[in-house]
Amino acid sequence: LMICSSVIGKYNISTVSENALFIARQAAAIAGAELPEPYKTAAARLGDATFELPRSSCAVSVLCVGEGEKISFEKKRYAEGEKKPAPRYALKNTDKTAASGARSLEISVKRPKDKEKIFVYKKTYYHPSDFSDSRYDPEFSPVCYPGQTVRAAAFVPSDVYGATAAAFCFDERHDKIILGESVRLDAGKWQNVEVKIPRIEAGLIGCVGVCFEADNPSGKKNNFVCNVDDLEICGKASYTVDFSREVRERWNWRHVDVSQFTRVKGIFRLDGGAAHLSGADFAEVFTGDVSWRDLKCALTLSAVEGREHYLLVRVEGAMRYYAVGFCGDEFCLIKNRYGLKKLAGAKVKFERGREYRIGIEVKGNKIKASLDGADLIEYIDEKEPLLYGSVGMANRNGSHTKYIKLEVR
Repeated sequence: LMICSSVIGKYNISTVSENALFIARQAAAIAGAELPEPYKTAAARLGDATFELPRSSCAVSVLCVGEGEKISFEKKRYAEGEKKPAPRYALKNTDKTAASGARSLEISVKRPKDKEKIFVYKKTYYHPSDFSDSRYDPEFSPVCYPGQTVRAAAFVPSDVYGATAAAFCFDERHDKIILGESVRLDAGKWQNVEVKIPRIEAGLIGCVGVCFEADNPSGKKNNFVCNVDDLEICGKASYTVDFSREVRERWNWRHVDVSQFTRVKGIFRLDGGAAHLSGADFAEVFTGDVSWRDLKCALTLSAVEGREHYLLVRVEGAMRYYAVGFCGDEFCLIKNRYGLKKLAGAKVKFERGREYRIGIEVKGNKIKASLDGADLIEYIDEKEPLLYGSVGMANRNGSHTKYIKLEVR
């Protein structure tokens, strides 16, 4: 696992192997060379768990849950001097078999119990409580969102244990496992599993992976062995952020922020079932995946102070995004490409304290913006359009905004 600290929260959750592949890809591009296979394909799939680098585990872990036991993906903390139980599982990067490329991850579980579920998973969101120390105080956006699809390849190398496998995700907010279709595994054969995550109101996907279950293992002395490869997340997000369900992420007494968001500048806090953003000059917060392209987004807000309040899309960082919202008594579309430029506007009556719903749809270089369901702006950006990015909120000139709900489709 490699934790970073930047204004794009998804990039702050990474692995050593992912960064090694990224650096190798960039170095090859600078040198005008081409990476050999299987590294070329793996470098084109950054973010997927492909296990192509020797000894890489892609931050995958294992949880064994017996029948009737509570499922919890939180790591248990032990007091100083307290004896930890010996782990029942082992992870090994292997070149014995692979669904694609040359390597996969082998998981060995010591004497599984009847009806015990073996979750092979990768965390897609972290909290301050997941760390014993922090020097950079990072902030995170999830790596996986409701509406997306989780895919993986599963394998059992022998028929000592018959087994089934299913892709899964874990919704932290509702404490719920979402399982895909269970597949009976044939010994010596790689098989694909997937789960389509439904749209979830106020959901937060905490981890994804593959759930194995061995057939009637009692009395057998052999370890249960399985392999996983090509764990990927794909598809469009479809979810809401209900700020009454978000939590304060406390790193230390000076650094307390709001879950799922990274803050560029300003004060971002939770109060009275809503989020509040304010700043002396400008304030910005981001969430989502920077690779998102065409989407619809809506934000329910009200102005507490000031006259500039915006919804952001196609966010590539603090210097590149589109903003739509209020600039006084004008509803504006603004482009930030190393400097702010107004692209279009429509006259409106702005009222402080009134609740508004700002909507925006981006498709290629076409942008459509609405206010309370009424389309006010249609614009085609023909000069250096921003074609991908995450979403966010912002205000300017000492404004203070109250946010109720963010919707992404």
